[in-house]
Amino acid sequence: MDLYDGTSNPSHHLNNFKSRMYLVDASDATRCKDFSTNLTKAAIKWFDNLPPKSITSFDDLARKTLIDQGISADILFKPAFDKLGLEEKDLKTYPDSLFGLGDTPIQPLGYISLYTTFGKAVVSTPHLYMKFSTAEGIATVKRDQKLARKCYNESLNLKGNSGRKEVNTIELGGVRTREELRPNLRKASDMPGINPDLMSHKLAVYPSSQPVQQKRRKLGTERTQVIEEQIQVLLEAGFIREVKDPLWLANVVLVKKQNGKYKMCVDYIDLNKACPKDPYPFPSINAMVDLASGYRYLSFMDAYSGYNQISMYKPDQKKTSFITPKANYCYIVMPFGLKNAGATYQQLMNKVFSAHIEKFMEVYVDDMLVKTKEDAGKLGG
Repeated sequence: MDLYDGTSNPSHHLNNFKSRMYLVDASDATRCKDFSTNLTKAAIKWFDNLPPKSITSFDDLARKTLIDQGISADILFKPAFDKLGLEEKDLKTYPDSLFGLGDTPIQPLGYISLYTTFGKAVVSTPHLYMKFSTAEGIATVKRDQKLARKCYNESLNLKGNSGRKEVNTIELGGVRTREELRPNLRKASDMPGINPDLMSHKLAVYPSSQPVQQKRRKLGTERTQVIEEQIQVLLEAGFIREVKDPLWLANVVLVKKQNGKYKMCVDYIDLNKACPKDPYPFPSINAMVDLASGYRYLSFMDAYSGYNQISMYKPDQKKTSFITPKANYCYIVMPFGLKNAGATYQQLMNKVFSAHIEKFMEVYVDDMLVKTKEDAGKLGG
């Protein structure tokens, strides 16, 4: 994979990196760690200058990569350049173009090194103030997070015609994107699921592999309670069932999410080692980006509890068994964490949307994109 130096469109590099990490089933921590090894020059300087503890997940890092203009360039617009009393003759030639600021690449007038020097400054982080001396007296730099967030949110809100839902509209590179409200689904069991005759997930375990029963890990009182609550939710949804005398047995792991709540996962590391990699092809991210160019409206969708809508092949259900403080269970539906779950899901989506893919729709696992050149008024559902 080519190194990214910060002079081209960061989204291309990010998509390629995500695709590579997905294929090797890398964890969130591994993605964050490996991302910096693919950066060089200005991009690695941007990464090294990120504030400590400012990255909490790979999604957070990806968001900063696309939004933070510091990864590619510090942009000074011409009116501001003129007001600073600078002259174009002092500019040095910039050999590359800037991406992501419009429909087409932008060729800068040049670049210049600017140095800002303050005398003694007093900074108050709690008050978001900085004061420093100037020749004309004390200057104050003030920051208002609430006001900035309010202005940003108001800039995204767009009220439609009467009788239609309010949507958020964002312009990305000249393309208008709209974020609709989620469907009114109270719980995962409200979804009917996929007919097993159409698709079910099978485990191709090596014949020579011996079943592994992981030793039960100790859990504290708080984590035990969280697991019991999530087990009850899965039972009510019909996603799991209690199992007796399983040959394969894995531990549950609680992962703390950004909102402070826990998500229960199963450590299928031993089962995954016993299964060969499914060679089913995934779509090319670069090709999907090219196919989406030129469309006026892009609608991004994420499948709701998508993996759990695919049934496990019945003879393989007991192989997904996991241990909890009170009982052993196995999955009736395809869980997260299995080695080839993504390939099974991609195969299902390709079957379901075969008549629409590359025409007005693109699908990458559980992420879907519908594209149109029609007027926004014709998009109402």
